Amino acid sequence: MNGFPSIDRLYFENPSLRFAGLLASLVMMDEFHRLDFRPGTTVYSPSIVEHESVDALLAVLSQSHVNGTLYRGQTSRYEAIYSGRIQKLSSAVPDIAKVTVAFESLIPSMFRSVCGADDDWDDYEPLRILDHVANSFRAISSSKNDFFRNLLKEILQIEIPLLALRNGLARNADLKIDFDLGESIYAGTTNTPKRLMSLISISQHYDYRSAMVDFSASLEVAAWFATHEWNSGNILDDGQRGVVYRINSAALSSILAKEFSTKNFPDALKVRANCLYGVADISHLSSDYGKRPGAQFGASIFGLENSLLYFLSHLSTNDVFEIHTFPVMRGGYNSLDIDKADLVPEQDEVASLFSNKFIESRHSLENNEIAKFMKEENLQPDVISDVLRFRDSGFV
Repeated sequence: MNGFPSIDRLYFENPSLRFAGLLASLVMMDEFHRLDFRPGTTVYSPSIVEHESVDALLAVLSQSHVNGTLYRGQTSRYEAIYSGRIQKLSSAVPDIAKVTVAFESLIPSMFRSVCGADDDWDDYEPLRILDHVANSFRAISSSKNDFFRNLLKEILQIEIPLLALRNGLARNADLKIDFDLGESIYAGTTNTPKRLMSLISISQHYDYRSAMVDFSASLEVAAWFATHEWNSGNILDDGQRGVVYRINSAALSSILAKEFSTKNFPDALKVRANCLYGVADISHLSSDYGKRPGAQFGASIFGLENSLLYFLSHLSTNDVFEIHTFPVMRGGYNSLDIDKADLVPEQDEVASLFSNKFIESRHSLENNEIAKFMKEENLQPDVISDVLRFRDSGFV
C-alpha cells in the first residue's frame, strides 16, 4: 500500500542516531530501494523454523521458554508492503524517489481494512484516543454493569486529563517538554494509561476490533489458535500449515524504550502523543474484567501496524521475533490438551456486555454521547466541560 503509518512516518524522517546510517545504507544498497524483512529474503530478515508436527513444535519451544516470552498462533501467514517517500532521504539522495518496506506482518484488526494494496496510509486519519474505544464506550454506557461503568468513569475523570496535558505539551514544538506519565500510570511498557489499555485489550479479547494484537504467555494456547478455526473451534484440515510467532517481550520493550526516548529520537514526544505502542500483560486482571484474558494468559502488543517495530526487531542483536511453522495432521495433537471451552469460559457476564450490537459501531464518539454518560455518573460540570474541550482540541 502507499505511504507509511504514523510511527513509521515520524521515525523514518528523523531516525535515531543508532539507526540513521544503517537505514540509509540498507536502502541505498538495494537496487530497488527496498527494506525487505520477509523471511529468507535478506541476511537481516528472520528465518522460518519448520517443525514436523505441532507436538514437535511444543517439545522444542517449551524447552527454551523463559519468562517474558509471548506467543501468537495463526492458521495463516500474511505480508505487508508499504511504499512511500522519505523526504529527508530523497533530498539527500535524489535517486531515491520512494522506499519500499516489505515484512511478515501481524496487523492489528483495527487497521486490516485500510491495508489493501490500493489503500493509502496518507489518507488514513489517526483516531483520537477515546475513539479507540468508541464501540466499547457505547456498549458500557448502554449497560448497567457497575464495574465497567466505573472503569469508564475513571478513564474520563483521571486518565483523559493527564493524556490531554501530555499530548498538548507534546504538540507544542516550541516547548519540548517531556511530560512522561511514568510507570505508575502507564500499562506495562506501553504509552497508554492502565485503565484505558485494559479497556482496549478487553475489547479485543471479546472480538471488538482494536489497535493491539493479542498474544499469550502460554505456548499451548498459541498452538491451539494455530491449529483450530476460531469461530467453529474445529481442527484445520490435513495439509494446512499452522504458524506460531514467538516474541521476546523484554527485548522488544528494551528496544522501544531506547529508540523512543527523547535523547535518541527527535520526534519521540510526537510519537508518544499520537500513536499507541508497547507491550502489556493482561493475564493478571481480575475476573471482573471478564474470564477470557486469564483463561488465554493474555498479553497485548501495540504498534504492530508499523514496519518500524519489525525493522528494529530484525536488526537487533537479540532474537526478538521468531516464526515457527508445522503441517497440520489430525490426531497429531497428543501434547495439546486444550479446547475452545477452556479459552472461552461459560457464565462470563462480560461476553454479553460486549455484544454484537456494538461490534461494528466504530465511528467517532459524539460530544453528546460523552456528556450524557458523564452526567449519568454524576461527574461535576467543570470536569465534563474539560473533557469536551480536550476532545474539541484534538488532544483525546
